[in-house]
Amino acid sequence: MAAANRQTTIIVLFSALTVLASMGIRQSFGLFLQPISDSLDLGREVFSLAIALQNVVFGLPLFGMIADRYGARWGCAALRGWVPAGAG
Repeated sequence: MAAANRQTTIIVLFSALTVLASMGIRQSFGLFLQPISDSLDLGREVFSLAIALQNVVFGLPLFGMIADRYGARWGCAALRGWVPAGAG
């Protein structure tokens, strides 16, 4: 019983660290707004719109629904198409 409790604690700890790291990356875009806007010679509205669209797309359950219906291979393939489109 103690081994199962230890394993559960380790899983929860690493899951919390993963969420902490990913939210830190996601929430830090404001730090990069000015340098990226200046280097690309764009207004802050364009950069903010790109980040907002990225957050909306990643919040949609569309890719999970594709993976549930057609399999993980097609869900990952759909993501491989969307992520570069958002980055480009």
